[in-house]
Amino acid sequence: AREAAVEAERLSADVAVVVARLAAHDRIASLRTELATARDQRRSHTDVCQALKEHWLELCEARIRGMAAEIATDLAVGASCPVCGSADHPHKAEPAPGAPTATAEKEARRRLDDAEGERTAHDLKVHELTATLGLLEREVGTTSREQDLAAHDATERAHVAAANRARARGELEAALVLAERSLQAARADLESCRVELAATRTQLDADQAEHQRIATVIDGLLDGSGHSELASLISDRHHLAEACEAALRLEHASRVATQRAADAEADLSAWLAEHDFAAPDDALTAVLTDGEAQRLESEIARHESRLSASRAVLEDPAVADALLQPARDTAAADALHVARLDDLGAARSAAQVSEVRARRLVDLGAQLETTLEAWRPLHTAYAVAAELAAFVEGKSADNELRMRLSAYVLAWRLTQVVAAANERLLRMSDQRYSLEHTGRRGAGESRGGLSLLVLDEWSGEHRDPATLSGGETFVVSLALALGLADVVTQEAGGAELDTLFVDEGFGSLDSETLDDVMDTLDTLRDGGRVVGVVSHVAEMRSRIPTQLSVAKDRTGSSVAITRAAG
Repeated sequence: AREAAVEAERLSADVAVVVARLAAHDRIASLRTELATARDQRRSHTDVCQALKEHWLELCEARIRGMAAEIATDLAVGASCPVCGSADHPHKAEPAPGAPTATAEKEARRRLDDAEGERTAHDLKVHELTATLGLLEREVGTTSREQDLAAHDATERAHVAAANRARARGELEAALVLAERSLQAARADLESCRVELAATRTQLDADQAEHQRIATVIDGLLDGSGHSELASLISDRHHLAEACEAALRLEHASRVATQRAADAEADLSAWLAEHDFAAPDDALTAVLTDGEAQRLESEIARHESRLSASRAVLEDPAVADALLQPARDTAAADALHVARLDDLGAARSAAQVSEVRARRLVDLGAQLETTLEAWRPLHTAYAVAAELAAFVEGKSADNELRMRLSAYVLAWRLTQVVAAANERLLRMSDQRYSLEHTGRRGAGESRGGLSLLVLDEWSGEHRDPATLSGGETFVVSLALALGLADVVTQEAGGAELDTLFVDEGFGSLDSETLDDVMDTLDTLRDGGRVVGVVSHVAEMRSRIPTQLSVAKDRTGSSVAITRAAG
């Protein structure tokens, strides 16, 4: 059965070779017809390309002959001639009837480029078909299709016979492999069981010995403890350990308190000895309050003052003579004198404080007035500048739209861009959407002036641009970009944007919107602009005539020029 299987594989390979040669015969016939058609198409496009090239050259020559008239047409009043430099143009050249323009020349060149691209594509197709046909002819060799067909029948019959003989091989080999695997698995299981049994016996012996040792230790602990169960003994030991810990904490606290008491007694004895007190009670009795101490100090000071005054009075001769007179009521006189002195001192103190405060207030008033006079012009100028700055920044209450000055200046330009963009947007959205500039703040904006609204012409409602779908957002963005390009081109001295690239975004468009967008881009291309589109959308291949296809592999990326089918 194995020998028959080897023979069947060899015959199967032979059958595949013969089948490949038969397919090659059929492909050769088809390629010859296709090659003849491709050559005819290449010849036709070559003729068209040659005719377009001659037409373009004729337009170039005619335009060169009428260049003077074209320069004269572009001359403005008072402008200098680019040839002679004169500002006077008495006899301007006039274009001949039917003279070609730059637009006609660009259109002829575009058609020529398109025709050359198509001719190149047909050239490549003819070369590819010729190379493929040569490879197939070398593959089939000199044998005819009838010879390969007869060889195929004979080889197929031999292959069927060998396959029938080898059919039993698969069942026998499968049974043999199954039996060998079962035997190997059984041997492995037996060896694993033996190892596990030995390990289990060893672990059992060790566990029994450990169990016996632990039981002996527990019995020894229970015998001298007066407990019948291990749990009771453990609980008793826990309580005992907690009581010991509490006793240790109390003993430590007692030692600390005793030491602090001894230190306090020593400090007290030293203080008593220093202040001549026999016992603490005597010191406590002698302690005066703050009010009493102040009162005694005041009395001492008053007594000393009165003593000095009395001595001064007694030293006066008139007083000495008066002392010889009969005694009068001095107590009442002294009391009245003391009261008047107190009143006089209080009045003098109040007068002095009032004078100091009055002088300070006068000085501060003069300084304040001087400072205000110097600050007032600056404050007025600052107020004007601050109000103007807030108004320009859109932060003032007078600026209702919260619009910056820069936004106000740009709003007029944005209106022009919106007007130019609407011409494209209405066409690309099937006359549904148009843009409107608004000075009001949009959703999520803190400033106004540069906001846009989308007007749905079908429903008559205004929408915020944030509510647009992905495809609608792409169309509106493309229309704004084209409108900005138109405004830049229309400016005096503005640069003409001859090349435009659109990168991605087409995948979010439905088929009708995609057709409208491509029609708009085609109109730009018809006007002489080069429009490049970067996209992965397969439907766009049929709309773009000239394509740069980027292919990637392990060695890097490659670029090839291809032409759209049809």
